[in-house]
Amino acid sequence: MEVKKMKKIYMIPLFAVLLVGLVSGFILYDGGYLLDRNEMSEVTNQQIQNYMENTFGIVDHKLMENRIIVYYNITYVEPTSYFNNETNETETRYKVFTQPKPFIIEKELWNTCLNETTQQNCVNILVNNPEPFIWVIDEETNLTIKSTFLQAYEEQERQYYRAKEIRDNAIDNDLDYLFEQIE
Repeated sequence: MEVKKMKKIYMIPLFAVLLVGLVSGFILYDGGYLLDRNEMSEVTNQQIQNYMENTFGIVDHKLMENRIIVYYNITYVEPTSYFNNETNETETRYKVFTQPKPFIIEKELWNTCLNETTQQNCVNILVNNPEPFIWVIDEETNLTIKSTFLQAYEEQERQYYRAKEIRDNAIDNDLDYLFEQIE
């Protein structure tokens, strides 16, 4: 996932639409999807990336006394144990869900920015900037600032690689299961 590919598209559950073409039995649960081992092992890197890009975005913000909190939707994949009543066995399922995660701008930084430039420029620097911003304080002091967008994007990227790893483990587990059935 590259920064230039990531777009601010707000909450379109494309993952489900993409999965319908590959898998027929995914389960919708409150706040996300629950996939079994076979379904998870069939999810492609592109499907994971598309879903994460399409659910990523600002969903809320709060102005506090000493900070500004900007919430971004971040997508997670978590393995979980599930008891199958039909087989009386515990199985691994995979929760795919999106939830808001806070990223903070300290009020002191916001006020310093406002003393130097316009409010719109501060929003661009502290909230929307897709690259680290080097703020030259004086001849000897530079401050590197990561906007809330960049922090959230980096978190989403970490979750993307984690989802791929979880999917790869599901593939390995699926192969183990197939070999167990052959024996």
